[in-house]
Amino acid sequence: MEGTMIDIKNVEMYMENNRIEAKRSLGGLPKSIWETYSAFANTLGGIILLGVEEYRDKTFHAIDLPNTQGLIDEFWQIINDKGKVSKNILTKNDVSVETIDGKSIIAIRVPRAARHERPIYIDNSLYKGSYRRGGEGDYKCTAEEVDSMVRAARGLSDQKAMAEYDLQSIKFDSFERYRKRMGENDADLISVGGAVDINGVLTPTAAGLLMFGKTEYIKKAFPDYSLRYHEGCDCIQDLNVFDFYEEAEKRFEGISRGGVDIQSSICEALANCLINTDYLLPWGSEVNVEESGITFINSGALRIDVERAMVGGVSDPANPLLKSMFKAIEVGKSVGGGIPNIYSVWEKAGYPSPILKEHFSPDKVEFQLPFKSSLEKRKSVSVKEGYAYREIVVSYLTSKISCNIKDISDLLGIDITSAQEVLEDMTYDGIIELCGNKEYKLKA
Repeated sequence: MEGTMIDIKNVEMYMENNRIEAKRSLGGLPKSIWETYSAFANTLGGIILLGVEEYRDKTFHAIDLPNTQGLIDEFWQIINDKGKVSKNILTKNDVSVETIDGKSIIAIRVPRAARHERPIYIDNSLYKGSYRRGGEGDYKCTAEEVDSMVRAARGLSDQKAMAEYDLQSIKFDSFERYRKRMGENDADLISVGGAVDINGVLTPTAAGLLMFGKTEYIKKAFPDYSLRYHEGCDCIQDLNVFDFYEEAEKRFEGISRGGVDIQSSICEALANCLINTDYLLPWGSEVNVEESGITFINSGALRIDVERAMVGGVSDPANPLLKSMFKAIEVGKSVGGGIPNIYSVWEKAGYPSPILKEHFSPDKVEFQLPFKSSLEKRKSVSVKEGYAYREIVVSYLTSKISCNIKDISDLLGIDITSAQEVLEDMTYDGIIELCGNKEYKLKA
């Protein structure tokens, strides 16, 4: 049925993964369903199947639920109880009864909760009742993960006035170089958002301290602050955000491919990395430059889904003032929302498609700009899963003729990156082929 993450009618072909949870439920609504609801909502979303049994070989098999309506009524009653669940993010269309070989099961489709709704927690306990999905199971969030989701939900963190600091914490030669790039010699820290006036005293904002601060002061305010650039033996670190950006930018000068200027796209990816870092989390930001490509990694979770980030049109930066500061010096064409443009430039340059990944525990976002394809096939999708997925994709393409990555992500109930891996592996093995406009079809 429309909107289903997997092919319900062929449930036996699936194995439990990080977006599918099967529960027998013959004894009633399982208590663990609420942990799974919280975990899916706080991670990537997923589907809960009631009346489905998982065999030892990890395959799913439907069993007949005797009272589906009774289970559904109980489910709605509990999910709307604020003492049990912090927020109901489902609609009536997200819960349905499905019939497989005459057997009734219940499918509950849990979307990823919006940034301002997370964390979704249970038993009226923010820290003890918040869960996420990892591997093949639910796990209780650490206090650090909960705090990160709470900060993201509140937003606007870099606009905070750092009342315990004064202008002694600012590295003014960094600001002077920034002002020259702006082309506005009369600009000051207040006008660019780097400071605020509190009772006649200029106080740096969090963004101002991060962008222009002296490193020792930044690390007092953000103990885990870390920016790192690695290219062979070349390493950049222990700089404020602006100095780090400029030093990395110098190393990207003049890069082009087939007449296509890719430098601005690389710099935009760098700026995106820096403005979306949660500077209160360990890890910070890291740039790794290798012969095979450039990888940008920043701490913190994506604030919009991978799918929406790839399509564009929505910008929700972790640090909006840093975004504004980069935009003022015309870094990239649309800092914070230009990922689709980067994909387009990479395609014109003849490079493999960029890869956007989200990792949890700890929260990190990884954006890869490949210069060439890896000769080794990726193994993040297990061999057993891969064969089951291939059968489903082949069956789908027999009737649908062609598909794109988003189609397969929805069909298999896996994230965009994993769907891309499945399609690339099938292409590598000569089962399907790319037929233009990012569409795949069975190879003749």
